[in-house]
Amino acid sequence: MFRNQLIKTLNLETPIDIDKEIFFINLNKSKKYFLEWFEYSKNDKFFEFLEYSSVKKKNEFNLFVKELIKTESNYKNFNYQKFWLIINEKNELVGTAKLTNIHPVRKSVEWGFGINPKLWGTNYVSRIQLSLLNYVFNKLNFHRLYGTTQVNNFKVIKSVQLFGFKKEGIKRDYYFNTKNHTYYDAYSYALLKNDFKKNNSVKNIFFKKENRIKNFKATYENINNTIAKVLKKKILLKKNIKMNNINEWNSLSHFDIICSLEKKFKKKFTNKEIVNSSSTENILKILKQ
Repeated sequence: MFRNQLIKTLNLETPIDIDKEIFFINLNKSKKYFLEWFEYSKNDKFFEFLEYSSVKKKNEFNLFVKELIKTESNYKNFNYQKFWLIINEKNELVGTAKLTNIHPVRKSVEWGFGINPKLWGTNYVSRIQLSLLNYVFNKLNFHRLYGTTQVNNFKVIKSVQLFGFKKEGIKRDYYFNTKNHTYYDAYSYALLKNDFKKNNSVKNIFFKKENRIKNFKATYENINNTIAKVLKKKILLKKNIKMNNINEWNSLSHFDIICSLEKKFKKKFTNKEIVNSSSTENILKILKQ
């Protein structure tokens, strides 16, 4: 029964961004974005931490998509996967996301995602991750979500650690780069449903009285001072600073900023708050809640 309901949900319902800034589209309904997808698939930078090289020829890309659609239509084994294209409010292609190695008995699944290189440095990766987390644990009712990435892919490693994923170990020579014929170790991580719910529960953090008082004393100035120290950059301390307006405030440094804010204000940010902390004003609202 669970397996049948799982397949139905995967086909009819997509992950949802809480603020509706991004939208997940099923592969069979996203053909008009394939050309844009192909264009950034030619970018070598996008494949920096992947085993295979960029796709330069249109016929190779078409074959890849054809095989992807074929895999999605296979319901007869535990390796069934679901793949989405992701667009933003401007109808631009943000990137892709997938759930693979879906196991309905163990209720475990592996994830993967990629961002259009021209949008690197934005907060889209956090939105994609949170949307998938809510989908996997709340909509699909799975028990375990896991993934792997190269040990030097610090952007992904920092982001999953902040969302509560636990390191499960290093897989030696797990990846093989077909371009330079080199093996790479993999960082293995996972998150359980109970851990996810604890991290998102309004009851998971109990502050002492003095910490509550300290949070209410948060100002633009001391928030921006923390941001400036992390970025090692001079900024206007009494102004509302936005992530999109500072090149140094990117998807990697964002997680360092959150960690520093948590330490300074004795406040554990929920997954939603991590995503929404893209400006001084938003951070101040979160700290004063």
